[in-house]
Amino acid sequence: MLFQFTQNDGARKYLFKTAGNRLVYCDQNDLLLGIGINRFDQRSNDPALWMGENWLGDVLMVIRDNLMKLPEYQAAKQET
Repeated sequence: MLFQFTQNDGARKYLFKTAGNRLVYCDQNDLLLGIGINRFDQRSNDPALWMGENWLGDVLMVIRDNLMKLPEYQAAKQET
């Protein structure tokens, strides 16, 4: 997944635009990658009410935060 964002400028810029925000994969059928709740359910706004782990959202945030620290992406960081 890391390579998708290091090799694709558009995907990286899109990911960088989420800086400062928590990323959540709202999938009512996925309790590992997602939160086990769909995005239209009000419980999706409260992490204490999530039934799933949100691994996908967590991994994306780690990738985003680590890439934004690298000198080669400082220009892309400034564009967000």
